[in-house]
Amino acid sequence: MGLHEEGTIYVMDGLTLSVIGGLLVAIIIGIWRFFFVRREKSFSSVENVVDASPHQTQKTQNNNTQSVTINMDAHNAQDKELENPPESTVSPERVTSLRRNLQILFIDDDEESTTDKIKNIQEYGWERVKLITDAKDIFSADIREAEIIFVDFHGIGNDNPDQGLDVLSALKKQYGDTKWLILFTSYDVPVTTYDRGANDYALKNSTMYELERKIIKGATHLNK
Repeated sequence: MGLHEEGTIYVMDGLTLSVIGGLLVAIIIGIWRFFFVRREKSFSSVENVVDASPHQTQKTQNNNTQSVTINMDAHNAQDKELENPPESTVSPERVTSLRRNLQILFIDDDEESTTDKIKNIQEYGWERVKLITDAKDIFSADIREAEIIFVDFHGIGNDNPDQGLDVLSALKKQYGDTKWLILFTSYDVPVTTYDRGANDYALKNSTMYELERKIIKGATHLNK
């Protein structure tokens, strides 16, 4: 075993060649196993993350797999709310009674558009719905009798700079929690809406289904 010198040429015998060949094969197998097993473990860890919890999903970007936790409880709560709207939490008889007796008022200077909206509400069975175009007198009979009040954001507060928000503040100060006040707007809802007295808000392009949810929510809070 070893190298044999023949002139200036070194020749390896068969045993030496076998040993070297075996070492090369072992090195190649070792490298292959290292990368293959590591990759297999990587895929296994990803599968374990997916199976571990329904609250987790996988996000792959630039060939890097990351675990992203999503709070599905919040989404499930929203889905449950959509599946069980406020009217489903009260008896049909109570909903019928609310539609017949609850007094709803819109304060909005856009008379034409709001009148159409009121007609839609009445078609849903809400019988006692009124409209006034300003709130110059917060002691008027229409306001005193109303239980749910939709307050327009712009155009009803005379010269007051905050218009509808000032009306909300005045109504909240005068009537406290005896009325459910909903800011009714086509604009972005101001961050001070609730501080100024609103209990809720509704967009003017809301569907009838959404408006009815708002109304029943208010009636529930007023224990009607």
